Amino acid sequence: MNRGTYCLLVVAVLLDIVTPELVHNVDKFIAGCQTYEGGFACSSFPFANGNMVAQAEAHGGYTSCAINSYFLLSTMVPPSSQTSLGQDFPAKIDVDAALRWSVMQQGEAIEAGGFRGRSNKLVDGCYSWWVGGGVPVVEALAKREKANAGKTLNEEGKLSQT
Repeated sequence: MNRGTYCLLVVAVLLDIVTPELVHNVDKFIAGCQTYEGGFACSSFPFANGNMVAQAEAHGGYTSCAINSYFLLSTMVPPSSQTSLGQDFPAKIDVDAALRWSVMQQGEAIEAGGFRGRSNKLVDGCYSWWVGGGVPVVEALAKREKANAGKTLNEEGKLSQT
């Protein structure tokens, strides 16, 4: 599901067809896929109380898709007149935990320093793309969070210092 979400967002952004209806609850789905480790699973389970819980273990490919999807969502600032997305859009993820998980997937020197796709697995060349490529995106999200700390959206949808 995370891969499909990422594909949807990339196409919608490139074609400039993003609407509030298209991204409604996508942010909550992505946040719900984050595991206790900090990485992201393929899907999440919604409970009746509104909470969502990841249904599987964190995986390099899904984490990459989730992080990149969240990055795209976090660049969208909904106009204040479109309240269907809510003021807390996008739903928060634990960026520090995602960065920690990504960094911890790098193998030891004896493994040639590659990346693994899941905790306690062997390194694989493809995960250098999925996990290694996600690290700069997570770092950019962390920098953005720190820069926006203490700021809120005003009526025009622009950040202002509180």
